[in-house]
Amino acid sequence: MSRHKALPEKMTIEQLAQWITENKLQIKIHVEETPLSEEKIHEYEKKISLVTQKLIDLEILKKSFIKTLKKGTPFFKEDFVPADFQVPPTKGTDALEENRRSYSNILKQGFEEEATEIYGIPYGSKKTIVYFDSQGKEFPSHEEPMTKEQEDLFVGMFD
Repeated sequence: MSRHKALPEKMTIEQLAQWITENKLQIKIHVEETPLSEEKIHEYEKKISLVTQKLIDLEILKKSFIKTLKKGTPFFKEDFVPADFQVPPTKGTDALEENRRSYSNILKQGFEEEATEIYGIPYGSKKTIVYFDSQGKEFPSHEEPMTKEQEDLFVGMFD
């Protein structure tokens, strides 16, 4: 596959990524929407279920801890004994709630979004700004004509 004429030909992908980020005129975010397949729908439903169960487990642990604080620890042979509570490895309820909201929103909208940072590179011979990701993949839907000032600066420079 040959590279777009606005990009240098003989560079590795790593060198090209550096060249693109150094020579960009501006950055945009390209968002691609992918409809959810039945398999993806089930995957998100399962994620919601698992997150909900973790939240329930943490709520049960919280209630048990609060009850022990209010009512006291177990009493054994004329003395109170320690009560141990172990919190399982967790992101915490804030993060779990946010994950559940996020998964639910994806299901409601019916598609996943993938955001890609794209970089505007001058293409002097066509008097346009062409957009690429850091790997050199072109995003033609974002191509735009150069302003007069950009033409004065770049026409002939990158040809």
